Amino acid sequence: MSLPKPVSQKAYDSINIKIADECETLANASMSDAALEEKILDGTRNFIAVSGDGTWKTRGHTSLVGVCTLIEAECGKVLDIEIMSSFCKVCDSFKGRKFGPKYSVFLAKHQPFCKTNHNGSAGQMKVKKQPHGVIVSKLKKIECVGHVQKRMSSRLRKLKSSLGKKKLSDGKTIGEKGHLTDVVIKRLTTFYGNAIRGNPKNIHEMRQAIWAHTASTDEQPKHWQQ
Repeated sequence: MSLPKPVSQKAYDSINIKIADECETLANASMSDAALEEKILDGTRNFIAVSGDGTWKTRGHTSLVGVCTLIEAECGKVLDIEIMSSFCKVCDSFKGRKFGPKYSVFLAKHQPFCKTNHNGSAGQMKVKKQPHGVIVSKLKKIECVGHVQKRMSSRLRKLKSSLGKKKLSDGKTIGEKGHLTDVVIKRLTTFYGNAIRGNPKNIHEMRQAIWAHTASTDEQPKHWQQ
């Protein structure tokens, strides 16, 4: 077929290393610029709002390798990424007992290059470094709206399950038409999340928006009440 001879494994690995080095350099420069831009947009020097996201090499919470990402709130740009690993191939390939003088010498040489930087379950992997160019003295976790919204759905379904076939005052069960059906739970959960997202800096308006969608009726409308 007159195909050219493929590159050797050594040459292939060398090319991959060069590409990885260049990508890392560009990524670090981009994240540093994003951190600077975030500080300008926020008008602060030591406080920024970020969201965190993560992914794993394999599905589920059993993966040995994961990637954690910090995303700035205003621009949606990546501030920092970190590869988390609870496994190191070099450590695993060490032959012999993992104690004693021989193992101590191995650790002393390998420790600076060890890939293991996480101890625990895959679900606990999170960014531990500070964002590029940002000096912070304290980290404060703000609940994810999506997670709060999901908890609302879970508790409504739990309530529905706990009442089961028990008859209410109108003689119907809680899951029958006109009551807490799956469609109603989904709708209430969506309204709940939208109310939080639409009023992030005003607790009163947030509460009012949530209450309007959960307690408003045609006879007693509560939308936009102060």
